[in-house]
Amino acid sequence: NVDAVRTATVMTGGYGAEYAHAGAGIISLDTQSGDDHWRFGTTNFIPGVSFQQGTHFGNWYPRLTFSGPIKKGRAWFAEAATLQHTFHLVKELPAGQNTHSQWLGDNLLRVQVNLTPRNILQGSFLLNRSSDPRQGLGPFSPLSTTTAYGAHRYFVSVRDQLWIGQTLIDVGVAADTGSAENNAQRRSPYIVTPSTTSGNYFQSTSQTSRRLQFVGNITTESLSWLGAHTLSVGWNADALDFSQQASRTQIDFLRADGTLSERSTFTGPAAFRLSNTQAGGYVQDMWRPVKPIVISAGVRADWNRLIHKYLVEPQIALNWMPLEDGRMKFTVSWGEHYQPLNLSTIGMGFDQQRTDVFFDSTGQVPLGPPVVSSFIAPLAGLSQPRFRSTAAEWDAKLHKSTFVGASFLLRESRDGLAWEPLPDGIFALKDNRRDRYVAGEIWVRHSFGENALLQVDYTRSRASSTEVLDPTLANLILAPQQPGPLLWDAPHHFVASGWTPIPIWGLLLSGFLEYRTGFPFSIINQQQQLVGSPNLVRFPDYFSLNLGVEKRFRFHGHQWAVRLSEINLTGRDNPNSVVNNVDAPNFLSFAGGQGRAFTARLRLVTQH
Repeated sequence: NVDAVRTATVMTGGYGAEYAHAGAGIISLDTQSGDDHWRFGTTNFIPGVSFQQGTHFGNWYPRLTFSGPIKKGRAWFAEAATLQHTFHLVKELPAGQNTHSQWLGDNLLRVQVNLTPRNILQGSFLLNRSSDPRQGLGPFSPLSTTTAYGAHRYFVSVRDQLWIGQTLIDVGVAADTGSAENNAQRRSPYIVTPSTTSGNYFQSTSQTSRRLQFVGNITTESLSWLGAHTLSVGWNADALDFSQQASRTQIDFLRADGTLSERSTFTGPAAFRLSNTQAGGYVQDMWRPVKPIVISAGVRADWNRLIHKYLVEPQIALNWMPLEDGRMKFTVSWGEHYQPLNLSTIGMGFDQQRTDVFFDSTGQVPLGPPVVSSFIAPLAGLSQPRFRSTAAEWDAKLHKSTFVGASFLLRESRDGLAWEPLPDGIFALKDNRRDRYVAGEIWVRHSFGENALLQVDYTRSRASSTEVLDPTLANLILAPQQPGPLLWDAPHHFVASGWTPIPIWGLLLSGFLEYRTGFPFSIINQQQQLVGSPNLVRFPDYFSLNLGVEKRFRFHGHQWAVRLSEINLTGRDNPNSVVNNVDAPNFLSFAGGQGRAFTARLRLVTQH
């Protein structure tokens, strides 16, 4: 529940050695724990309405918060719940078969007890549930090919903070468990043509996961030696478990004239279970040699049971505030970070094998023997994947209400895991992949008084890999690994947002504008083979402008708000689906995406 979040911190570089498994970055959420006052809040409890091809039950995100004392001055609780209904319309499909609604819900209960003024005990329980009975509905994926998706996840944690003298000891234990089911609508054959799909999806899966985590940190008081030092040491241990069961039917690939081109079947055990143990520790020094400079240096060591190798990760960062008033800051950092293993990816080495039979132009006579493909995961001898990150950032406050900044980030992976094709239809897990992401970003934020704000951000980036292909049982591309841009590569990304009151009936005007380069994709042919280089072609550039007006008023002692919004005001086509089969008559036809839409919402926010 966003109303329960007190602070949200995102770090893409320069974070300390205390964070385990931080290959890509850190998101840190600090939530409410309650106090000596009873507090109750509700937001968005009245559903929205969507006017797209008629009137529909639109997006609805009601939130509830409730907190107060268990025993004043000593123990408190905070309860926060959210319900989310998201409406999707696929305008290319027939009416009655072109909508689906996704339901999600979460509940967070947090309790804090001050056992003594120097010993704080905290506990939390987080539940997440989601449901989508028509997952996968799209312009080229009609209703029959969708799956019924349902998932739940539980997170339980206990944390104890104890001060002994001027030293802080922080220990905690957590359990994260979840399950997900994704079931095909029926058991009819799944049919793939160069332009679209039909029948029922070929695969139903059931997955469960569990992670038990133990963490501990010790932080000293400030020590004096050539400046001020704060030392930290810590450790972590994790036990992970993942299992999957699958049921698969055949896939028929048809040519544009309707003849059978290829048939895929699956054989072998369709269930597996994997487990792993991870452990690590760190030591870090926060050193302030002189007042405007802070240097953080640390080192981590991580190990996991599957690969049986230690990874030593040095990290260093420097913060410099050249002005006494703190209006300007420079940060530079470099570090090496462990990338945790994905058990679901490794699990493909213990899943079924796929057999593909190719047919002549009549669709009756096989062309040669079947092609049998299987995945193997020889973990012995693999290296531990890791990232090396170099970052630099400049922040400044200009005048009273203007903030500007610029940053540079280079993140390079080493010993990345990828499936590489070998002779006889075998895909083996190797550690030869290298990824590279480089980005430069500039931003400015200006406040026009207390009720108006404008912020602009531009990022120039490039994301690439030496082994960009990601073969799976469901999407098997018979081609050697090749370099290319990653699927999320968007060299140009511009975002602007803001709000301001306007002198018409006391209305509040808000806007959000986004532009980015279109994402890349690959071209295949009739035999599901790669044509040209991977991710050679791109979707059209994305552009969207949303504008909204809101009128606030008081009624029965509460503040209400009526909001009218125009989504994608310019009506620009921002497709998210494409026909990428070179043998299709409508090759490179784009479809899908959010068209122009009008929404209305009545909102109540009340606090007691």
